[in-house]
Amino acid sequence: RRTDYKVFGVPPGSTSRRQIASIPVREPAYMHSFGLSERYAVLVEFPLVVNPLRLATSGLAGRAFIDNYEWKPERGTRFLLVDRGSGQLRGPFEAEPFFSFHHVNSFERDGELVVDLVAYDDPSLIAALEVERLRDPDDRPSWGRLRRYSVPLEGRDVRSEQIAEVGMELPRINYRARNEREYGYAYAAGIGGPQSDWFDQVVK
Repeated sequence: RRTDYKVFGVPPGSTSRRQIASIPVREPAYMHSFGLSERYAVLVEFPLVVNPLRLATSGLAGRAFIDNYEWKPERGTRFLLVDRGSGQLRGPFEAEPFFSFHHVNSFERDGELVVDLVAYDDPSLIAALEVERLRDPDDRPSWGRLRRYSVPLEGRDVRSEQIAEVGMELPRINYRARNEREYGYAYAAGIGGPQSDWFDQVVK
């Protein structure tokens, strides 16, 4: 009946985790990844949510786990910032409804938190990745675009901009050097052109 988002940390050189924060939530959202800046763990709560009680009682009866989730765009998307030191929560900061699997990077700049991720307008990609649909040559997924969200740390209005036109997924940066910091390049599996319907190149 009670569900929480729990954030844990593991100190360098240790194998013991400590709980940083616990955030109660009535309908938890699907989260495949999360962001990190120098100060914050960045949880982006998309409006693809599940009823935990219904999931526990009947949700696994002969269907896929993800089929229990419901798209509720009227909720919008919420950015939850957890202070990695104190565990204090900042937000929620609200944005338009969208969906994402993969964060790229997050960093703080000029009083705001920048969150880059591969974004979709809705979660229809999930159904498009079912094996039966992937075998259909006329039914191909619509891939996400690199999008930047600017979260004001002393305000409420989240701004967004698309920063790459190419369809892409599985993004990477030079994490050893640029994780949690401003960076210049992201790399991803990409779609080559208007005639392409599947990943056929690495994009930079």
